[in-house]
Amino acid sequence: MTFADVNGDRKDDYLVIGDYGQLRAWINDRGGSGPAWILVGEIASGVGVARADVGLAEINGDRRADYLTHDSLGGVKAWFNNGAGGTGSTGGTTPPMQDDPQPPPPDGLPLCVANRCW
Repeated sequence: MTFADVNGDRKDDYLVIGDYGQLRAWINDRGGSGPAWILVGEIASGVGVARADVGLAEINGDRRADYLTHDSLGGVKAWFNNGAGGTGSTGGTTPPMQDDPQPPPPDGLPLCVANRCW
C-alpha cells in the first residue's frame, strides 16, 4: 500500500501494489460531495516484477505519478501515467516497453522510459 497522486489533482490517492506489480487505485475525493475514496480499480496490470521492486514518482511534469520498476543492480524502467483507467482497465499506464537494445552507458545505470535508455 502506498499513496501518490495518479490523477493530477494534487491530492495523494490510495494505491495497492499486487504481488506481480499490478496497481489498484482509490482516488482521493476528500472535500467532494461523494465518498472520500472512489474505487477506480486496476490502473496498471503489472510487468511481472515483485511488489518491492515497484515505485511511483512524477517524472515527466504532468503532475501524475508514473510507474517505475528497479532491478537488483539499481537500473530503473518507467512507464508514463496517461490518466486513470476504469475498473478492470489497464488504461492507466502505457503498455510495457521492451528492453532497450542499446547497452547501458559505461558511467552508470540507465533510466529507461518509453523504450529509450539514458
